[in-house]
Amino acid sequence: HVHSVRPAWLFMFMLSLETCSRGAVASWQCKYLQNGNSTCLINESISESGSIDISFPGDIRVTNCSVYGSSVAISASASLTLDSGAQVKAHAGSILLNGSSVSIFSGSSASSSALLRVLSNATGATERKVRFGDPPPPPPVGGMVSMDGASSLSGSGVRIVAGTGFLIQGKSNVSATSDGIYVGGFNSTGNCSGGITITDSLFNSNSIILSCNKSTVTLNTASSLVTKDQSGYVRITAKEVLTEPSCSVVSTNVTIVADQKVEFHGGLPGLPSEVKSTNTPTGLSISCQGAVELGAANGSWILSSAFVFGKTVSAASGLRMTTSHTDSCENNDTSQEDRCSAVLASWPTWVGAWPARGGKYGFFGGNANLSFDMVLAAREDLSLQPSALLNAASVLLCAGGQAQILAGAKVDVTGRGCGQGKGTRHGMSPSKDVNPCGAGGGSNLGAGGNGSFFDSTNLVACSMPGEAPHFNPRTQEDWRPRYYPTQGASGGGVGTPDMVVSRGEETSDSSGGGLIWLSGAKGVAFGELSALVADGSAGKLVQNSTALMGIDSVAVSGGGAGGHILVFSGDALTAPLTMDLAARLSASGGNFECTSKDHGVPGAASGAGGGGFVGLNWSGTSPAPARKPKNGVVVPEMRKGLVIEVAGGSSPLDDCSILPYTNFTPQVGKDGVAMSLSRCEAGYFIQGVFCEICIPGGWSPGGFRFECSPCRGMPENGKGEYTDYGSKVQACNYTCGLGVPNVKSNPHCYDPFNYALQFFGGVRGMVMILISVILCALLLLLRSRGKMGREVARQPLNAMTLPGISFLEPHRGVLRRFCGRLCSRIMPGSFDGLQPQLRRSLSGGEAERRPVEMQLPKEKLPFHVCRVYFHGDNRSQSPWFLDEHLPASVEQMVGPEQWQRLAAAASALAGIPVWEARKEAALGVLYPPVEPLYARQR
Repeated sequence: HVHSVRPAWLFMFMLSLETCSRGAVASWQCKYLQNGNSTCLINESISESGSIDISFPGDIRVTNCSVYGSSVAISASASLTLDSGAQVKAHAGSILLNGSSVSIFSGSSASSSALLRVLSNATGATERKVRFGDPPPPPPVGGMVSMDGASSLSGSGVRIVAGTGFLIQGKSNVSATSDGIYVGGFNSTGNCSGGITITDSLFNSNSIILSCNKSTVTLNTASSLVTKDQSGYVRITAKEVLTEPSCSVVSTNVTIVADQKVEFHGGLPGLPSEVKSTNTPTGLSISCQGAVELGAANGSWILSSAFVFGKTVSAASGLRMTTSHTDSCENNDTSQEDRCSAVLASWPTWVGAWPARGGKYGFFGGNANLSFDMVLAAREDLSLQPSALLNAASVLLCAGGQAQILAGAKVDVTGRGCGQGKGTRHGMSPSKDVNPCGAGGGSNLGAGGNGSFFDSTNLVACSMPGEAPHFNPRTQEDWRPRYYPTQGASGGGVGTPDMVVSRGEETSDSSGGGLIWLSGAKGVAFGELSALVADGSAGKLVQNSTALMGIDSVAVSGGGAGGHILVFSGDALTAPLTMDLAARLSASGGNFECTSKDHGVPGAASGAGGGGFVGLNWSGTSPAPARKPKNGVVVPEMRKGLVIEVAGGSSPLDDCSILPYTNFTPQVGKDGVAMSLSRCEAGYFIQGVFCEICIPGGWSPGGFRFECSPCRGMPENGKGEYTDYGSKVQACNYTCGLGVPNVKSNPHCYDPFNYALQFFGGVRGMVMILISVILCALLLLLRSRGKMGREVARQPLNAMTLPGISFLEPHRGVLRRFCGRLCSRIMPGSFDGLQPQLRRSLSGGEAERRPVEMQLPKEKLPFHVCRVYFHGDNRSQSPWFLDEHLPASVEQMVGPEQWQRLAAAASALAGIPVWEARKEAALGVLYPPVEPLYARQR
């Protein structure tokens, strides 16, 4: 019955009339009124075979008694309180507890075989239809629901609805058998301003929903949310969700949606299984527009999958977060794009939004070729605190800011690829005709090893490894990957022969490695001794209890192939700066295994797994700045801080010493591939996961090149040295070194001697110059002889020496001839026969013909000698000549006509022939310093 708020006397009058008409079942009326008739006290038990309906226009307090009927409804227009062990039971129908506030204290309980509803409505008693998962329409604002002191609520379903909030504490218990538990607000968004606080209490049902979008849901002090079966789930929707480490959520499916914060420090132990000894793992999904903190220090979560999205995401120090019963075998190669970019781009910012979902484990990151069973994605920073451990098959770690793998933290997907005998490149199982025989190793980017048996002298291959893919980037000068190699890493061959292969498949060893995808848009920071590990599992001894071909079947399975690690980092890539504390990225193949002498059979060795793939995309402002210093950390330092391992598997720890043959090279797996995922800029080449700068003498146009090409342009016979690192063009810069002229004036880097030779045209030029000099010297010599005669002939004396000019003595014959010709030209016939022959006595009386000195008195000598000057500088441009005008000093001795004839004759004799002028001009062009020397010799 629903009653409006009326005066107390009118309400009691109407109630008495109504109860009288209903008979014994509805004959209840309040016997004890308190607080001025505003409170109804029920302290005597009420038991009816039919339904019980109690309504009161004020407060109702049920204490130290029981209310028992087929169905029970207790409604108060004000508060409703059950305390001191009060019990409300409905053996056939539902229970409704309704008041402006509802409190259940001190061991009180309400139990129903059907639905149990607790409503807190401030405007009065109102019965509402409440369906699980569909809260009732919004009434006026309600009050609080409180439970304390080991109180309990139970029914086929439990609905606890309030407008203000909920406080459930003191070992309270809420349970539902089939229809689940709902705790939240009235309207569809579950608004409750006071929040939901559960302290030291237990919720137990097949499904649990806690909904309080306007405030906080808090689990404190050993509180537990437990679902009963495999299909059960726990859903928490709130502004904030906070759980203490002592709390736990036991369910196969946990979903948390929050607006501002999630601090989930409680345990996720998985659901106990009645069949298996291990718990059924939990599927965890968290979406928060604020910060998310996962786990407690050194806690352990057993998960089937984990999808966590937040503004920031942090995994607690020492947290062990493990997914089980999953593998990455169905993954395929994927397109060249960062999956994290697709994840963050597809995640809206409104509360309750999720990125694109799907795939084998519920999430594929926007690409159907990949499926991830563990995803941690943050719009800003993502961090794995020290010693945190993530263990899954395919891990996707995304950060819109920086991704931090702090000291000792580890992401491990070892053996989480394809299982034994599975995968596109799994190792071959031995033939049943050969026993014992080791199985072949699994292959990935590196080929696995051969399975073999020992024939007393050698190991003989008896099973083949899987075929390695055609992924060799060095086969092309500028190889460009069309995809990222993320196909599930194949397992090793099954160790048993074909007829008992099923036994071998049951083992968990010999599996390939899984997939790790790590991306930090602003950078990735690796702490000391942190690790990303995607190794293949080692082979294992497989012993069959039955007999095969008359002897025990003892064989060994092959090692699994290494998996895949892809790292995408912005500018701020950092790592420890010493090898002792270096971070490790490993995708190595699993080791092979050997039989033991204890088995009493011939020896055999399986093949090890091939290496996997490690790729690094270290991007920045330029196309491929991986070689440039980043925040003070240069590539050589990064190489110290990152240990990259893609080796094929080798021998086990005991080194198979039981076999006398120690060369296990055929059994060892081949190396995988470690490379840069981004194109190197010009001047760099790919070396491992980095783009290394070309050293002087090498150049690169950039791209996916694995070596630098030799520079050209420096003379091969010179002494130059290339100077520039990171040359982008083939014509690299070089210098000529010490003691050699600068390369600008000496492009061929000749030494000083050869450099001087090059100034004269090299060896050929010097030879030509020497030949020219010799020829010129000869010509000068010949010319000088002829010229000397002309110079003597020009003198005014004939075969005589005068005082003061005795230097002409050796040339008297020449002078005589010269003067004779000159006089004959000036005055023809006037000097004919002028050849005086003088004698002087010699000792002994002999007379010898000698030239004699002309006897002229000193006073007469000036009248017979006159100095005349030639004009010109004796060069082809200006030869010597006499002026045709008669000098005043000789006007009294020589007539004008005679002087003109003398000037013409002297100028003609001093003139320079044409051939001699041309020779002089040639010397001026070939070697200018020789020209004046030649002119002086004339």
